[in-house]
Amino acid sequence: MVSTITGHAAEFLSDGRRAAYASFTEVPSLSDLEKFFFLDAFDRDVIARSCADSHRLGVAIRIGTVRYKGLFLEDPLTVPRPAVDYLAEQLGIGDASSVKKYADAVDRGHPDSRPGRDVAHRRFDA
Repeated sequence: MVSTITGHAAEFLSDGRRAAYASFTEVPSLSDLEKFFFLDAFDRDVIARSCADSHRLGVAIRIGTVRYKGLFLEDPLTVPRPAVDYLAEQLGIGDASSVKKYADAVDRGHPDSRPGRDVAHRRFDA
C-alpha cells in the first residue's frame, strides 16, 4: 500500500498518475541515489536516535524517499532494492533485509517507526 495523495494540489492528477507519484515505478539511477539518498551529517544525527539497524535503515529510507518522491510511503519495503542497499552501505548495515522488522513496526503503529518532526520539516535542497 502506498501513501494516498489528497488535497487540492493533487486533484488535477489522474488516478494512474497519483498512484505512480506515490510509488516507485522505476529504479533510481546511480546519480539519483547519490543526489537523493546520500546521508549527510544532519541525516545521520536523526538516524542515530534509533538503536536497531532495522529502524536506522527504515528512517534512512524514509529520508531518501521524501527527497526523491516528495512524500513518505506507507510501506518502506516498496523502495527499490538498490536504494535500500545504497543506504545500508552508508550506515554500515550488512543485512539490508533487516528493514523488514522496521516495516513490521510501521504496521503495528510503533511510535519510533516514523521519522521525527525535524526530518519531516527539514528543507531538502537536492
